[in-house]
Amino acid sequence: MEKFYLTEKKFDELILKCVSALKQKATFLLIPTETVYGLVCSWDDEKAGKKIYKAKGRDENKPFQMLASSVDMVKSYGGIISEITEKIVKVFCPGPITIVVPTRDNKTIGFRIPEHKFTLELLKQYNSPLAGTSANLSGEPSALFFEDALKNLLIRPDIAVDSGKISSNSKPSTVIKVIDSKVELLREGPISLKDINISICK
Repeated sequence: MEKFYLTEKKFDELILKCVSALKQKATFLLIPTETVYGLVCSWDDEKAGKKIYKAKGRDENKPFQMLASSVDMVKSYGGIISEITEKIVKVFCPGPITIVVPTRDNKTIGFRIPEHKFTLELLKQYNSPLAGTSANLSGEPSALFFEDALKNLLIRPDIAVDSGKISSNSKPSTVIKVIDSKVELLREGPISLKDINISICK
C-alpha cells in the first residue's frame, strides 16, 4: 500500500498516481469525499470490486454506488436520466446526493457526482466512473478520520489518500430513487426530500 497526504502542492501529482493505478486491474483506492472516506475502483473492474467487498466484509449482493463526473458519464454507462432527474442534478450536483435511476438493461444504478475537489477531478481525469462505497466495515459507522478508515479494513487498498479529518457535520449522502415521475426517499441525509420536491417544481 502507498499512502499519501493530500496537499495543494501534491494535488496534480496524486491525481496522476491514482489515475495510473486505476488503469491496473484489481486495484482499489481509499480516497476522501465531502461526506466520508470511501473505497473506489474502476466501475467495470470486477476483481477490484470483489477485493473491496472482502476489505469491508460487505455482502456482494449490495451494489456499489457509481461515482461520476457528469450526467453524460452516467448515460454512457447505461443510466436513464429523466427530466425530473435532470432538474435534481442541476440544483444539487455536485453534492451529497445519490440518485437511483433505471438502466437500459432493466436494472438500476445509484449515482453520485461528488463535490470534493480531489475526487471530482480524479473522475474527470480518469474519464470513467468509479464504483464506490464507504471505507468502514459493513454495519459500522462511516469514517471521518483517515486512520479510522484504514484500521479495520480486512484488505489494504493499493493507494490511500489522507486529506485529514472530514467535517464532523458531514453525513452520508441523501439517497433517492427516481422512476418515471416518482421520487422516493431511501435514506435521509444532508439534503431533505422537501428541498428536492421544491427543486422539481421550479
